[in-house]
Amino acid sequence: MLRTALTADSAALMVFNFASGKWLKIASARSISDFNWSRKGHAIYFEDAIALNGPAVFRTRLRDRRVERVASLASPRRLASSWIGLTPDDSILISDQTGGSEVYALDLEWP
Repeated sequence: MLRTALTADSAALMVFNFASGKWLKIASARSISDFNWSRKGHAIYFEDAIALNGPAVFRTRLRDRRVERVASLASPRRLASSWIGLTPDDSILISDQTGGSEVYALDLEWP
């Protein structure tokens, strides 16, 4: 069983392995937040709001600790991200706060 935590400065993503009783650093960034496990538990997605080259969502694989940028959060209209999550197929969900006066619509057809 594994559990995830951030260091006090939010600069490192840590995983605790209960079987071994040890912590393992699996990712470093400037300011990690909103981390989410992938559905099968092979990777962890997280946001770095002050990353070099702009705010982004990253994924780190547990087997090799490779960190890759998977989505940019840079936008001239972006005010703040409320949260980041994953769908059942590990697609990224982003709640973005752009202001209070916009009107949006979503037309969805299920198969």
